[in-house]
Amino acid sequence: MPRPAANTKPDQVDAKERLLMAGVKVFGEHGYEGTSTRALANEAGVNISAIAYYYNGKEGLYRAILESIGTMARSVMSGFTDEVEARFKAGDMTDEKATALLHNVMSNFARFLLSERASPYIARILIREQLDPTPNFDFLYEGSMRPMHETLTRLVAFLVKADPADERAILCAHSLLGQAVIFKTHKATALRRLQWQDYGAQEAATIVAMILQQTDAIIAMTREALK
Repeated sequence: MPRPAANTKPDQVDAKERLLMAGVKVFGEHGYEGTSTRALANEAGVNISAIAYYYNGKEGLYRAILESIGTMARSVMSGFTDEVEARFKAGDMTDEKATALLHNVMSNFARFLLSERASPYIARILIREQLDPTPNFDFLYEGSMRPMHETLTRLVAFLVKADPADERAILCAHSLLGQAVIFKTHKATALRRLQWQDYGAQEAATIVAMILQQTDAIIAMTREALK
């Protein structure tokens, strides 16, 4: 998701980028159906005609936002997914290497969710697309979610000794992601129960350590169940 430099004034950011940044906030707050082009233009501080000029309308802007979110997600995970694929291609994958790779994937995914990069507005957009998919969900799924999910499932399948197409391997991979996602979607509850002010470095380290412990436990339990 593009962000202006820290010393950049709002009027120095071009209209196209301002619309993209404003769209994340407005779509995040009100959803696709509840967002008007007038609200988008007002938030971005641009003429309403700029939406059609730069993005061919509200749907085009929304799709551009989903593309930006997907690009950001791929940038976070690409190094690790590439390494997983390289290990399998080389044919030298072992349980120890697979576990280390899985820990890297889960750790970085969790730290991304706990950071400011994954803003609450982005989280709301993604949650809405899961609960009530728009026609653009296919674009988001095929562009970023499916490739990342398939790579994680392949790694999980190796560790639990199952075929990557086995629904139990897919469900296991999905469960691993879910244990990290909940700290974003249910952040207010976590902070209230733990009496934390926010997810700082120490809090994030505590959460990540627990996620990795649970990851190992889930893998071990699933492998045992599949014997």
